[in-house]
Amino acid sequence: MNGRIGRGFIYEPRFEAEAAAIDSDTERMDEAIRYVEEVLKTAPEFGLQTATPAVWVAPVVFSDGTTSGAQAASIFYTFDDERVRFLSIRRDW
Repeated sequence: MNGRIGRGFIYEPRFEAEAAAIDSDTERMDEAIRYVEEVLKTAPEFGLQTATPAVWVAPVVFSDGTTSGAQAASIFYTFDDERVRFLSIRRDW
């Protein structure tokens, strides 16, 4: 792992587009994603394995000043010994 603690991250263009569509406040969304990264960089099995082989899903909750104060989303990802690849993100409510 080249002296790094944990895995690196790759963001698919689809993931980035979906994240921007969920919340236009990039700072707020980035903060929520960084939280998930902290967990997944050393414990990628934290999420739940989906029916699709090698695809996992992890929950993320972030503040949203325009609605009830909180939003939830699911991040779909894959991982190996070196990196976590964020594939997609979907708003849950």
